[in-house]
Amino acid sequence: MDDIGTRIAGLREKMGYTQQDLAKVFGVSRSAVNAWEMGKSFPSSQLMPQIAQFFRVSTDYLYGIKSAKSIDVSGLEDGDIEALVAVAERLRLK
Repeated sequence: MDDIGTRIAGLREKMGYTQQDLAKVFGVSRSAVNAWEMGKSFPSSQLMPQIAQFFRVSTDYLYGIKSAKSIDVSGLEDGDIEALVAVAERLRLK
């Protein structure tokens, strides 16, 4: 089953971070990160947006609502964003 902890662990491993690294970034203990990944506890609702931003995914992805990743478009002009959307739509049609 793919839950919050599994997603966090997968993203952490994919980026080459240890549980201790994440603990330091989010100001929690390594055992807290381990508990998340083992499904024994969950990050606080205040921490979830920070985790999503750190891994460059949406909170929906972390919660398992949607499996799509997000793209940070801040700083791009509207035309650039529209172009990215058009490219993504063309790739989906392949």
